[in-house]
Amino acid sequence: MANVIKPKRSSTSSSAPTTSDLADGEIAVNTADQKIYMRAGSNIVTVGNAGSGIDNVVEDTTPQLGGNLDLNSNNITGTGDISTTGSFTLTSTDAGSSAAPEIDLVRNSSSPADSDYLGQIKFTGENDADQSVLYAKITGKASDVSDGTEDGLIEYAVKKAGSNTIVARLTGSALKLINSTGLEVAGDTETTGNIGVGRDPTSTSLDTVGVHLDSDGLAIFSRNLTTPMYVRRSNDGELIALRRASTNIGAISAGSTNNVQIYSSAADHSGLEFGTHTIQPLEAGSASNGTIDLGGSSAKFKDIYAASLADGITATTQSSNDNSTKVATTAFVTTAVSGASSGISNVVEDTTPQLGGDLDMNNSGITGTGEINITGQVKSTGNHVATSGLANFTAGNSGYRQYAAAAGSGGGNFLLGKIQHNSSSDGGVSGVVHFAYDYGTTTDNANIHFTFAQRSGSVRGHWWYENTDDDAGSDNVKLQVINDGSGGVYVWVILGDFATCSVECWWRSTNMVGKNSGAGIAGSLSSETVTSGTTALDTSNDPTAEMHIGKLYSHSTIHGTLNSDVVATTQSTNDNSTKVATTAYVKQEIDALKALLYAYEQ
Repeated sequence: MANVIKPKRSSTSSSAPTTSDLADGEIAVNTADQKIYMRAGSNIVTVGNAGSGIDNVVEDTTPQLGGNLDLNSNNITGTGDISTTGSFTLTSTDAGSSAAPEIDLVRNSSSPADSDYLGQIKFTGENDADQSVLYAKITGKASDVSDGTEDGLIEYAVKKAGSNTIVARLTGSALKLINSTGLEVAGDTETTGNIGVGRDPTSTSLDTVGVHLDSDGLAIFSRNLTTPMYVRRSNDGELIALRRASTNIGAISAGSTNNVQIYSSAADHSGLEFGTHTIQPLEAGSASNGTIDLGGSSAKFKDIYAASLADGITATTQSSNDNSTKVATTAFVTTAVSGASSGISNVVEDTTPQLGGDLDMNNSGITGTGEINITGQVKSTGNHVATSGLANFTAGNSGYRQYAAAAGSGGGNFLLGKIQHNSSSDGGVSGVVHFAYDYGTTTDNANIHFTFAQRSGSVRGHWWYENTDDDAGSDNVKLQVINDGSGGVYVWVILGDFATCSVECWWRSTNMVGKNSGAGIAGSLSSETVTSGTTALDTSNDPTAEMHIGKLYSHSTIHGTLNSDVVATTQSTNDNSTKVATTAYVKQEIDALKALLYAYEQ
């Protein structure tokens, strides 16, 4: 019969043996709890627990793998974190072209919104203080969640000087380096678009600060107040090469001793080298001596200024007596000097003198008999004194003029000027016509004093005769003011047979002489046809305004008709003189006569 081992037993629930119940290595069984106990030294340990067995992994709160976990073509799903120490390897044995293996970071949000962060990969390590530090992370972001126009981006962040800093964003249109992040490229860089440094790459404005590099070759360097671009090389040679198509046509170069050269490299083509106090010609990039012209026969410089001319300069030969602006050769000068005996000894001998500049009077005068005829104006800061001729002065919008007019048989019409020369100007004239009589009645010796003015097209004036012109109507001297109805008001002096007059007058804000010219000059007038229009004023008629005189004295008889309101000084009774009798005097004399007659009748 086989041996039977019976451990100590208990059927009481929750009853566990103690060290006094078991020897070292003995076991005990609690049939109620379905547990097996063993003494190990001074401890009682549970080595079996049939009642605590698990039906699935979920019931094991601290599961551990005893070997590699075979997914057996199944997935690991759920909500929570997976934290491991070591490497994480995904292996795909798919032999097709599809992407595999894949890591799909899904954020299944019930309320997605623009700028939501999605999945993120973090890179964490230790610092020298044994602290855990997040050094970098890559984050996905939904920048636009609108259905049909969704946009996403990848954001890169790193630890920068102790702070987490976003350094780049990769969007659907650009890689953006931000927060003072630079770009370093160890190889070649090619772009099919524009590049803007500190400015919008699409703008070609010259006033925008920054650098613009255009895909079609345009480069713009713009900077305020300081130099926008430096070109450097460590030795003499080309700084900027100039090409037309594939042909090298010139350069801007650094020459010896800090000289700057600008030249065309083509054969027989010119250039310049800027050196120490010199500008020297170049031919095909090399020094030239006597082969480069300055200007050409059909493209000349206007003026050339020089402190002096160097020895050895030559000029073209001139013919004898060449009076031009050519540079004189020494041979020309010699010939001219040798013929000096035939030259002029003073200005009188020069029949066609010309001034090469302004004439300085040097406190002297120009005297002699003759005329000075010029085109332009004679200006003076002093008074104009005329020993002969007629005066002509202008001061602001006023002017003084003297005219002479002489008529032959049949008389003549002489235009003095306008007192209105357009519809918006006002003006006036005041003057005297001297010797206003014809040649056959010199005893009349009449002068006409006149003042005419117009304002806004309305003409007015007054005049009076000093003495009178009693000749027949055809011989009268008179003034007429004609309104042409088109913005012009003209002043004419009308002369009878063989009349010779002089006129002096002051003009104000007017076209002082001539129908169409500007302010004219004094002088002799020529007879013309009187302007067509309405005669506004005529001095052969009665004046349009009264003449107010303080006292009128006459050496002889005063002819004319006195108005009813003319007054005279009071005379004494029986005044037997040539005084004008007042009505009071007449009444007084009649009353005396009546008294005398009455006394006589009595």
